Amino acid sequence: MAWQEFYYMCIIPLPMKRIFYTLILFFCSNALIAQKEAGNWHFGVFFGLNFSTGCRPELVPTSSMATMEGSAAISDKDGNLLFYSDAVDVWNRKHELMPNSGDDDPRPGINRQYGALSQGALIVPSPADPQHIYYSFSLIESDQPVRGHILTGILTYSRIDMRLDDGKGDVILTDKSTFLANGLAGRLTAIPHANGTDYWLLTHEYASNAFLVYPITRLGIGPADTIRIGPEMDTRWGFLKASPDGRKLACSSRATEERSFDLYDFDASTGQISNYVSLGMLRVAHGVSFSPDNTKLYVSNMDWADRDQPVYHPEMIRQYDLDAGSTDAIIASGKSIVYQNPFTNVEQDGNRARDFYAPSLQLGPDGRIYCAANVGDTSRHDWGYRFLVIEKPNEAGFACDVNVQTLKKPVGFVGHASDLPNFMQHYFNGLEPWSCLGENEGCADSEIVLFPNPAREYIELYMSSLCFSKYHLRLISMSGQVLASYRVNEPDSHKINVSNLSAGIYLIEMRFRNRVAVKRFVRY
Repeated sequence: MAWQEFYYMCIIPLPMKRIFYTLILFFCSNALIAQKEAGNWHFGVFFGLNFSTGCRPELVPTSSMATMEGSAAISDKDGNLLFYSDAVDVWNRKHELMPNSGDDDPRPGINRQYGALSQGALIVPSPADPQHIYYSFSLIESDQPVRGHILTGILTYSRIDMRLDDGKGDVILTDKSTFLANGLAGRLTAIPHANGTDYWLLTHEYASNAFLVYPITRLGIGPADTIRIGPEMDTRWGFLKASPDGRKLACSSRATEERSFDLYDFDASTGQISNYVSLGMLRVAHGVSFSPDNTKLYVSNMDWADRDQPVYHPEMIRQYDLDAGSTDAIIASGKSIVYQNPFTNVEQDGNRARDFYAPSLQLGPDGRIYCAANVGDTSRHDWGYRFLVIEKPNEAGFACDVNVQTLKKPVGFVGHASDLPNFMQHYFNGLEPWSCLGENEGCADSEIVLFPNPAREYIELYMSSLCFSKYHLRLISMSGQVLASYRVNEPDSHKINVSNLSAGIYLIEMRFRNRVAVKRFVRY
């Protein structure tokens, strides 16, 4: 079927039964996901997600990258992984290091022993050959003092040709670690040009109010336009995010002291930044994301949700309604979507909430916002695996549906404050959250972890709440005898006492609504 025919099927009501029309609407809404370049995420310590298999992302067990800050990934238009980077090394789709990537650059100022900054990596297709050539940008700490400040950011780029190394891609040696700028804060993003072919690359100077805006065209990367607007950027950590439609910019500063949370207009035809607005003074403001429909703006922070309360309650995530009306109305709309939310499972019992923070925000190709969540108590079994997920980011207030979810792998963890991959945001423009019609199918076998195995006293079954649905559990001996049978209604770990079993091999059967999963374990 031609795309035009499918489009008209989607927008013209058909004189058919209601149930068939409902299915047409469902497929039309998911047809909006035309770009799949952000379909594979690699970040953190050996952590990866794939968004191509259904309404929920699945774990990627093969990620080779271990990073605590700054990562990027890119897929082709069909959603097939091409490569990913931690701002120093680059891994191909086989999770192998590209032969010419790495930290062997001896030039002054490029010290690969230092780490990536908040948005330390970014990947942009080359307008001259978007199918084969990509710019891989690197924003890492520099060893060259700038205006008395050391360890500010140095911005370089390498070009990657996907035709090299038998089609797995490699860095073009003549274009490796090409210098662009020094003395930068950790802010890096790119926005498509209004002509539909070129891009604008944006970063920000440290201890300055200057944005640097580079044109990326068929001829390469042009000289930067320096645009002085807004307050000085006096913190290296924070985020610069564009709205998915490319019309707005939001910039945060992760400082323990209050800093302005900034909003700007952006002109994608000229690259100009204008109409600065301070949305308020926030503490530890870091992760930033717009909603897919461009009407809501989210920022993670640790400001007081209610300064009149005797117990400290952090906001965690604040939402602004950009359609509220006047500038004053937009500022007044800023409210926590966590504090006093009766529908969330986020702990809110005063000081305990200090240990929980969702610093990094990133839209997914499923129309949800994912928030890498730190937790200070490392004795918790879910430390390093927690996310906040905003299920309906286009909705106002508590209707956006935010909850803690845990996604655990046998090895690896989510990482540090800014560790979700850095993407250009136009990939997510206009998305509606996926409808999970098949959500009762339960987790895939690869998403169900049984440990320890062998076991003596207890085994635990873990499955993420990203895919969890209620199931009936049966413990079965190898002779077929059913030793236990009951319902499991809650996600996260489920512990089973096996101390009374004889040594031998046993089966755990998990019967979901539409499928059955079986795990085997040894009791010694």
